[in-house]
Amino acid sequence: MATEVGGNLIEDSVVFGYDTNFGVANNNTAARFYPGEPAVNLFGDINNANARPNRTEYSTSDWTASFPKPPEDVGRVYSHTSGSLNSTWSGNSYGYTLIGYSYLANTSYTLSCWVYVSIDCNITAMHQSMEGTTLTNSTNRFYNLNNKGTWQQLSITCNSSSAVSGNAIIAYPSRSGVTDGSHTGFWAIGGAKLEINTHVTPYVLGTRSSTESLIDLRRTKDINVSNTSFDSSGQMNFDASDDQIIVDVDSIVRNADTITIEGIVNATVNSAGPWAIMTDHATSSDRDGFWWHYNIGGNVYFRVEDATAGEIGTTFGGSMPFVSDVNQHVVTVVGLNHVSVYVNGELEKSYTPNFRWNRIDSSKTAYLHIGRTFPGYYLAGEVPVFKMHNRRLTASEIKQNYQSYKKRFNL
Repeated sequence: MATEVGGNLIEDSVVFGYDTNFGVANNNTAARFYPGEPAVNLFGDINNANARPNRTEYSTSDWTASFPKPPEDVGRVYSHTSGSLNSTWSGNSYGYTLIGYSYLANTSYTLSCWVYVSIDCNITAMHQSMEGTTLTNSTNRFYNLNNKGTWQQLSITCNSSSAVSGNAIIAYPSRSGVTDGSHTGFWAIGGAKLEINTHVTPYVLGTRSSTESLIDLRRTKDINVSNTSFDSSGQMNFDASDDQIIVDVDSIVRNADTITIEGIVNATVNSAGPWAIMTDHATSSDRDGFWWHYNIGGNVYFRVEDATAGEIGTTFGGSMPFVSDVNQHVVTVVGLNHVSVYVNGELEKSYTPNFRWNRIDSSKTAYLHIGRTFPGYYLAGEVPVFKMHNRRLTASEIKQNYQSYKKRFNL
């Protein structure tokens, strides 16, 4: 048994999974499996942008001597002083970096960057951030940077009502209310990013694709998040319309006598709440396979169906607790003529159905669908953690995992 960030989680048997709830993969966490929502940085490399009056790039030694490492990978780090660090900022001088950009009509743009200041100050940031007469919120943005000695992320979101050519500007530190030239200290910026979005996403220099956003914990499967949604905090969610993640798990399930499906699930009861299915099709409506889902009646269910024979045996569930819009740790152990479901570390029901495990047609490919059962049934909610084990987790191991997740997810 190995140790995973967040507690002593059982991971020796994990053959596929993801965990988005540690936050994005940044410089301050060992869990580098979630680089963040797919994004395209329209600002590009700040080194190639127009800088005024001067721009100085910090070396690694400057980082060590002058300020801590930024909280995420921010690319290059710069100052805009004309002199050295700790030089005086005169009342009328400022430095800025800009790019010219042609904004699309009826589109939301977010401009962001990280800034570090050595002294508390009130400065203008994102000076005339997105210039253009059809852009809203295009005036100066003022920030009271009173957390000296720390990196702070600043952003502004603007909407274009028509196509317009303008600039995206990162500017520091035209100071508000300081005119005597006595304001001293130093500042640094990094992670400049312009993106088509209503909120900030983690920094990327170029493009973070839909298969680079979320990394399999075993790094053996590609996870494509192009059919999922993301909220303003960067958490992946499912919108009950068509969101799902599809993963080829054929090599996993063909070689396992028993599997354990584990997840942290937060579902809205009005969505009917399916959260996973294993079937032999990537996209079709065939109902061959195993379902893990919530039910609108307020229970956790496990079900086995056949495309021609219909439901096999009795739907397994009906008395297991479902709580709408609350995180729950749900585990299902599926083996030959055996199913057990655990909710928040407790065994809720064991079942001995009359079916063989791994009954998906051997001539087809087994796919896992997270966020969907058969067409028309999609999850409204979140699955921040999903794991597939290639063996049967014991009751004590399931309890151990629940305890490891309990504090992090307020279970």
